[in-house]
Amino acid sequence: AFDGEKEWRDELDWLALNGVNVVLDATAQEEVWRRFLGKLGYDHASIKDYIAGPAYYAWAYMANLSGFGGPVHDSWFVERTELARQNQLIMRKLGMEPCLQGYSGMVPTNIKNYDASAPIIEQGVWCSFQRPAMLVTTNAKFDEYAALFYECQKEVYGDVSDYYATDPFHEGGKTGGMNAADISENVLKSMLDADQDSIWIIQAWQGNPTTALLNGLDRIENGAQHALVLELYAGRTPH
Repeated sequence: AFDGEKEWRDELDWLALNGVNVVLDATAQEEVWRRFLGKLGYDHASIKDYIAGPAYYAWAYMANLSGFGGPVHDSWFVERTELARQNQLIMRKLGMEPCLQGYSGMVPTNIKNYDASAPIIEQGVWCSFQRPAMLVTTNAKFDEYAALFYECQKEVYGDVSDYYATDPFHEGGKTGGMNAADISENVLKSMLDADQDSIWIIQAWQGNPTTALLNGLDRIENGAQHALVLELYAGRTPH
């Protein structure tokens, strides 16, 4: 989370030498969220209250917590954006693509103060941390928010990748009774609307992905060709 130019270059060289060609990279996602929430009406201070501190981004971007460890200094947004753009240029020179964030509906718990029509499912807590809310994936508002998120992400990074990682309702998330196939169909559709060549990277972890979630991909023509499941725990409980 705190690596600078030298540490990242050493890491990218090591990955390239080992044949890695897709690199999960959440650097400067804070700037994506700053722009995304700003376009939804949040002021700068409110946005910084929502964004977690750097040590907690692994959980924040999986919708497990928000705000904890923050706020970051204003200079953080500028510095990390510059670093991300530089790193992604190096990746392309080394034959790599970054894997960016996909959107599956995460919003702040107070989103209705800014958009009263946003249909949300409260997610409660995760390990005592307040989780962000999730949009109802089958509602048209989800498509609107997803399009805005990908638009903001492209503003920050440019057109640098076709790989996107997101795990809807991760680690005990509440789906509000929605079918997992409906969720995955809409998540993938919004991704393809933003990038027709997109590949959705899904992590196999605990109960995910369910059979229903995978079946939802097949509702879209060649949908399964636009998904890559990473088996994170195969050494212990392979699926």
